[in-house]
Amino acid sequence: MLHQKVPTYGLKVEPYIDSKLRALRRKFNAIHKMLGKSKFGRDISTPTIKVDKKVYGDWYKDQKDARGL
Repeated sequence: MLHQKVPTYGLKVEPYIDSKLRALRRKFNAIHKMLGKSKFGRDISTPTIKVDKKVYGDWYKDQKDARGL
């Protein structure tokens, strides 16, 4: 679409967008798995997840997609 509007624009943005989408999917899936566990809770008034530090640490070690959470 960008190439159609600006034909002289030589950058390819598709790999950048694909990379960002993959990272977003990984984080979404990690959070989805986290909320599926019974020891994890969600605070509706603020967009946060409530959990004990030890439980989170044990869960984090097993999840490779949870980097950066």
